[in-house]
Amino acid sequence: MDSYNLFFKSVNNNSLKQLKEEKTPEEMLTIINAGSMKNNIFHFNNAGALFFAKNINKFNIPHEIKMAKFKNGTRADIIDRKNSYNTLIDLMEDVRLFFSRNTKTSSVVVGMDRIDLNEYPFEVVREAIVNAVAHRDYKINSSPITFYIYDNRIEITSPGKLIPPLTIATLESANPLHRNKIICDIFSKTGYMEHYGTGISRMKKTMLEEGLKEPKFEEMGNFLK
Repeated sequence: MDSYNLFFKSVNNNSLKQLKEEKTPEEMLTIINAGSMKNNIFHFNNAGALFFAKNINKFNIPHEIKMAKFKNGTRADIIDRKNSYNTLIDLMEDVRLFFSRNTKTSSVVVGMDRIDLNEYPFEVVREAIVNAVAHRDYKINSSPITFYIYDNRIEITSPGKLIPPLTIATLESANPLHRNKIICDIFSKTGYMEHYGTGISRMKKTMLEEGLKEPKFEEMGNFLK
């Protein structure tokens, strides 16, 4: 229920929020296609389990995110680490907290206001994590998503190559393709994800506006970094 309530706090559709006040959780989960009723019992589908199940391990779906902060530009010395097995919405908060405690924040004064500036714009990091979770290949169960913070970069790696005909060169211009359509559909009901294929462009634009380099994308074997 914590994940259920947190999900609906992030929902950006007012009519869906209103329905939540009128329907049971089982009815709402059916409406957003997280599962279905059979013999008066609600059953999750795999996507719904990743978002809302109390024990995702029962469904045998790989869902770990491995987070680490390294002392320098290599993996020689680990300063901080956390492995999260939470539901996908709670996972967003786990990543935000790990990011906050392992990156620098400075402040500037504009007029009478003090404004905090992060070392990296978190909206770009969040977009990358959402993409990693939503588009990973869940058939690859031997490797987690990784979120690694170095002193000069952040690297996020997700199991699964791009879906043909997508390539690194066409990521920004091609129509969006979804390996996990139901996961993407559920995410798209929140402020975390949109379905218009503009995420990469927005990531690049935000980084450049912050005076930082554009993010780089590359395929490494069966992984997208």
